[in-house]
Amino acid sequence: MKKARFLLLALLLTSIGKIYAQYPSDDIRLELVMYASPLVPTMSELNSKIPFGIFGEHPMLRRFEFEVWYLAYSPYLISTVFTEIGLAVKFAPVNREKMKLTLGVGTAFEFFDESFSMPLFADFEIMFRLPWHLWSGLEIDFLLWENGLGLEGYIPIRFLPEGRFYGGIEPGFVGYLANGFIMTSTKISLFVGFRF
Repeated sequence: MKKARFLLLALLLTSIGKIYAQYPSDDIRLELVMYASPLVPTMSELNSKIPFGIFGEHPMLRRFEFEVWYLAYSPYLISTVFTEIGLAVKFAPVNREKMKLTLGVGTAFEFFDESFSMPLFADFEIMFRLPWHLWSGLEIDFLLWENGLGLEGYIPIRFLPEGRFYGGIEPGFVGYLANGFIMTSTKISLFVGFRF
């Protein structure tokens, strides 16, 4: 099982590297995310967002993007308990100077000890531009497993200046229903990002 996790991570990272090498663009973003629940660091994530616009000049392509991530139940990106490698496609039907609405669907490979699952998810995000390069809004994620479902809600506050680096904080609430049990928790994430 550990070899399979390592192989999937290696394939993910090498494919991202090839895309970066072929299509250098300021729109490609790489983020390092640290999750705390509620205040103790519990998980870490490496996330990459790759716009479809790097593949062509059509205006509709600029509304789509890939999102690829690696999530570990550890603050150090290495976990023996839980890891997740995911892929999503996101579409922005509204992408204006002061507002952006994004819808997405995706799946992930989740490894928990010796078990494996592949949840489906959908997300909804609406963001509004504020003064001083700040954006805020609402993000809602719906998750579906074979034996349960989940709902995650966040209020992101993102600092998106013109330069290469950006960052933010996302306080939120999560709730899961699995095998007849309900689990709820508060969650907060901090992230820093880099534009290529």
